[in-house]
Amino acid sequence: MREKTTSMTSAHKVVEVHVDPADTDRRWSDDEDVLAALGYKAEFKREFSLFTTFSVSFAVLGLLPSFATTLLYGMGYAGTAGMGWPRVLTAAKATEATS
Repeated sequence: MREKTTSMTSAHKVVEVHVDPADTDRRWSDDEDVLAALGYKAEFKREFSLFTTFSVSFAVLGLLPSFATTLLYGMGYAGTAGMGWPRVLTAAKATEATS
């Protein structure tokens, strides 16, 4: 473990911060130093269970029938022109917004 000393200007105290050796190659901000001195360790677990994976897959697969339904109405009421031009205009707006 290495110790890093940080001064807190508002309280005029010197805080001893113990840093995990695995994180020594990473730069720490002043906020992270203060949080570490208070005993807070930031953790974000990137683990998905089988149920979570299935739920997300099921939700995404539920979109496919809805797209097919809207395509059916577009073809029936507006024809191919009603389905083609909105896509071209949307693509043009999307490229305009991203540039």
